Amino acid sequence: PLLLSDVGESSLLDPMRVSVDSALNEMKAKGMFTDASVYFRRMDDGIWFSINPNGIFDQQLFSDVSLLIAYYKAADSHPGLLDQSFAVNGKTLNGNFKISELLIKLFKEDNEDARKVLSERVDKKVVSDLYNDLKLSHSSLTIVDLAKFLRLVYNSTYVADNNLSELILKLMAENNHTEAIRNAFDPSVKLAGLDNDAMRNGVAEMQEMAIVYKDQN
Repeated sequence: PLLLSDVGESSLLDPMRVSVDSALNEMKAKGMFTDASVYFRRMDDGIWFSINPNGIFDQQLFSDVSLLIAYYKAADSHPGLLDQSFAVNGKTLNGNFKISELLIKLFKEDNEDARKVLSERVDKKVVSDLYNDLKLSHSSLTIVDLAKFLRLVYNSTYVADNNLSELILKLMAENNHTEAIRNAFDPSVKLAGLDNDAMRNGVAEMQEMAIVYKDQN
């Protein structure tokens, strides 16, 4: 799709890329982290830059955001789907919960019971079609791949019902855990983001991605 077509990284963003890269190198030298990846894209004109774009990190955030999009995509052709209830008998959740409620608990509370039920009950074909549409595999995804999910949500055309598309962005905007990105902007700036903290091979990982609605002025 045209939305996902890319030209090369833009030299117009070189000052920002150099500044970010310098800050990362300084923090790495102080032992604050061992590896980092950054992807920045201006949604209005599509110019972008990346730092360490091929870094491989924990894949849970990819799975979570694909669940979010898949359920809302399925709701396009199955009205009322998000109001269907699943019985949950877990460590922190017990009872009947609507799919919409479980999605909220997954993305606002990082609830493992919600994640398990949603993963088990999702239409696997819808998820497979999503990955095929984005030309992605199901393993070893990078930050550039992760950004494709954000671009899909921002474009608001993959899910045909505009109201459902807006609900995805609303849910992401209500996620208060993207602290590193939020701290870089004034509290009045609107963000729609997702995050994931994980342990992989004994190493702690922090992932954050967000759409930042900021006036260029």
